[in-house]
Amino acid sequence: MIDPAARKTPHYDPSNFKVPEFRKDKDGSLDPTHYQAAVALKDFMRRNNALFVSADQLWEANNKGTVTLGDNVVQLNDQEKAMFKKLSHSLFDRLDGGTNSTHDGLVGIQDIDDAIRQSWKLHGPEKSPDGKWKEPMSDSTMTRPEAKQALQGWMKDAKSGKYGFEDPNNAFINRHIISEITLHHKFHGTTVDPRQIEAMYLIKHHFDVIDANQDMLITPDEVDNWQV
Repeated sequence: MIDPAARKTPHYDPSNFKVPEFRKDKDGSLDPTHYQAAVALKDFMRRNNALFVSADQLWEANNKGTVTLGDNVVQLNDQEKAMFKKLSHSLFDRLDGGTNSTHDGLVGIQDIDDAIRQSWKLHGPEKSPDGKWKEPMSDSTMTRPEAKQALQGWMKDAKSGKYGFEDPNNAFINRHIISEITLHHKFHGTTVDPRQIEAMYLIKHHFDVIDANQDMLITPDEVDNWQV
């Protein structure tokens, strides 16, 4: 039986790697849609025999215009640069969780196929007229100041030893932690406060802003310094 998420995209053919022509912005620069960027990444991986693309490779693509794959350094063309730029706007994170909603900093072809089938993972907080793109918690009314306060509370709990960090003074939030909490409402078996869970949903869309030094970790100081 086809699952309901798959029925949202009945015409998607995972065996077709043809990349649609990229959309352009008002200035004529390439600005692919989420779908176009996702399919382009899938084709890029196929052409370069890459099983996965990592968060580090995403950073390299956007900062150096290259992607290192083993001993091979791929020089990106304009379309590939536009694709990686689109991925950096939280799309990579949604694709990362495409298969089982967990984040390991790696995107594979199966992740991409599964995210396309589950439209809300592909489009994130955007909503289609019929609601098919509606992300869980997208109707949350929590404000960013409220989320910041809730995250500060989580950090305080973590630093008190509640969540089993080896060094509570170095407690942090990464995408794995966000995924575990939003999926299971627990962290390391300990139930998380509902407001903190709601804040974790919101932080996904502001992760790169809060993560000031771009090390894929959010520290207590970075939460405190989040300009909301």
